[in-house]
Amino acid sequence: MRHIQRIHINVKSFICPNCAKSFKDNDTLQTHIKYIHECERNFCCRECEKTFVSSSDLNRHTQMVHMNLRRFLCSTCGKTFHTSSNAKRHFDEVCGKKEKKNGNS
Repeated sequence: MRHIQRIHINVKSFICPNCAKSFKDNDTLQTHIKYIHECERNFCCRECEKTFVSSSDLNRHTQMVHMNLRRFLCSTCGKTFHTSSNAKRHFDEVCGKKEKKNGNS
């Protein structure tokens, strides 16, 4: 029964005592507590002094915020975005709707 509840039913009965966020299992809760509430943030941005848990998070921040790196291109209008999810959202909400309206889909 525990397997069914944990894997197949979206029951989140493990509650974080710090922020009340809920999780399916204790392992996920403990990981959350470790990285969100107890984590040492050893990676500091030289530009704005914001701190990060990992070097990859710091690098992503630096590229997006300080270097204004936009690697994701809308093939319809040429607009660029920091993340693929932002590019997809733009297409779904703007260019994709225009194409459907104009009968190009």
